[in-house]
Amino acid sequence: MLTELQIAIFSGLFAMLGWGLADFFTKKTVDKIDDFRTYFWTNITGVIPMLFYLIFNFQIPDLTFQTTLYILIISVLPTFGILLYFRGLSKGKASVISPVYSTYAAFAVIISFLIFNETIVGITWLGLGIVFLGTLLASFDYNEFRKIDFEMRDLTKGIKETLLAALLIGIYFPIWDIFLTREGWMILLLLSYIFSFVILMGISFFKKKKLKIKNNKLWKWLFLIGFLNTIAFFFVIGGFKRTTYTSIISVISATSPVITITLARIFLKEKISLTQKLGIVLVLIGLVIISL
Repeated sequence: MLTELQIAIFSGLFAMLGWGLADFFTKKTVDKIDDFRTYFWTNITGVIPMLFYLIFNFQIPDLTFQTTLYILIISVLPTFGILLYFRGLSKGKASVISPVYSTYAAFAVIISFLIFNETIVGITWLGLGIVFLGTLLASFDYNEFRKIDFEMRDLTKGIKETLLAALLIGIYFPIWDIFLTREGWMILLLLSYIFSFVILMGISFFKKKKLKIKNNKLWKWLFLIGFLNTIAFFFVIGGFKRTTYTSIISVISATSPVITITLARIFLKEKISLTQKLGIVLVLIGLVIISL
């Protein structure tokens, strides 16, 4: 029988694996189509695992006006959070933007601790801090960073958008705890995806963004990305539902760049910088400390 802490750690690790794999395949996809279409279609294909889940676990939630309003709010948070992150990447350097975005885990920890009164003991704070630092370093490629023109206006490009994105995602995770004690939470999650779809359709209409995919070979990647993202989120929600360790799950799941970087090294033959290697080691050390 797993302890509550062990469930939280494994939930975060499986989410890390899912999101890390999804990011790896996203890299293979966004080179062929733009980020908006990738996000739009993977958001739709991500509904498929939910439908399978509902076949065997169908429960109707109590849909009050307040619940619907909450779902609408938490649909807006990730939709605009991810879009802002993509905008940050389009403006700035990935070696700067990626570590900044990883700070969403810190926002999630702060919100869980201050607003939702999560209890975090001293050694866990130490482990979370080491994992968080390791994630930043793993996302940070010094070799790319030193190529940047060291003028402040270059280093700050996309930072405002990315910090706002990190804040939105950091708020998004702890809020989900509100719904996980209720029956029919999967229906609520499905509704959030539907609301997100409507938002993206509105953006596409007013911004006149293309949605059609001409390369049929890309559909397998779009399906896989959507599937992996949703499965990873299932593990996060499952951990939130069964434990009180929102911060631990949020921080561990945020270490997904470790998986992406490792896969890129193995399959794409990308070099890993010394800072990234150090980051991966720190993540592993932090996970050991958290599990003590």
